[in-house]
Amino acid sequence: MSDGASLEYVFSFNRTVDAIMGEKCLMDAGTPVMVLPMPACMGSRCGICLRVEPENFEEAKKLLKDTYSRIFQVTADRKGKRFREL
Repeated sequence: MSDGASLEYVFSFNRTVDAIMGEKCLMDAGTPVMVLPMPACMGSRCGICLRVEPENFEEAKKLLKDTYSRIFQVTADRKGKRFREL
């Protein structure tokens, strides 16, 4: 496991349609993205989230600025994954 370095960033959305449109926006821009079920510990109104790698975070944040509701930084340590809201 990592020593706390960012593994990924997760964008949550209030509505499923916003997550779907966000995925399309990132894909159209050539930004790698993965759609995942929202981890229960993070709570979500729509139930899905978008995951991006650290090297794509700033670009994704700009592209999704009007649609996401929350952003989480995902890190890992010996106890497992940690989600920190930004």
